[in-house]
Amino acid sequence: MRVKLSMRLQAILELMEPCEVFTDIGSDHGLLAMAAIMQGKAGRVVATDIREAPLAAAHKAIAAQGLEQQIRLLLSDGFASLDPQDLQQIVIAGMGGSLIRQIIQRARQRGLDFDTHCRRLVLQPMNHQGGLRHWLASVGWEIIAERILAEKRHYYQIIVTRPGGAPYSLTWLEEHLGPYNLEHRDIGVESCVAHEIRLRQGILLAMQQGEAYNPCREEQLRRELLELQQVI
Repeated sequence: MRVKLSMRLQAILELMEPCEVFTDIGSDHGLLAMAAIMQGKAGRVVATDIREAPLAAAHKAIAAQGLEQQIRLLLSDGFASLDPQDLQQIVIAGMGGSLIRQIIQRARQRGLDFDTHCRRLVLQPMNHQGGLRHWLASVGWEIIAERILAEKRHYYQIIVTRPGGAPYSLTWLEEHLGPYNLEHRDIGVESCVAHEIRLRQGILLAMQQGEAYNPCREEQLRRELLELQQVI
């Protein structure tokens, strides 16, 4: 029996590599963990969450599928309760970009050696994607794959990164939409760019009609609009 995933979770699963173990930080109800086992993406999974209720629901669902031996559930704040051998591949999804960055930063400050133990991180920030990419570039973590998809009128961005390397810089457009996305444009990227253009055009129109006019903000929006239009 296969677990039914949302488009967002299925896209995350597709961007994962087959591995011996992967850790799902903030696993919620454990759907991704179960699907990873069933679809042969991982031999075992460590699924963590900071809340007891989702873990209890995950435990019930995992038991119903007979996967208790392959999926270990942990009540944990980020990486706090993990061993280095659990870090082969990591998924952090469904959180704000700033929170994802803070979770990884705290683990690095505690001495967790991502460069040695981690091959791949699949990150799905709900917002502040630009700030997350900026931080990845500042610590030298390479962005090796990305995807943008629309589901229920929301655009989700997925960033796949690999630890190690030298710091580098990204343009505003690369931070906002992703360097890999801009190089490998697909229908999801084109649709997202068109959405971002319409969004800024609407804000500028409202400002021109006298709603909270801010000349600095207007200049910023026009600069961003120009860069987005060049993508199209």
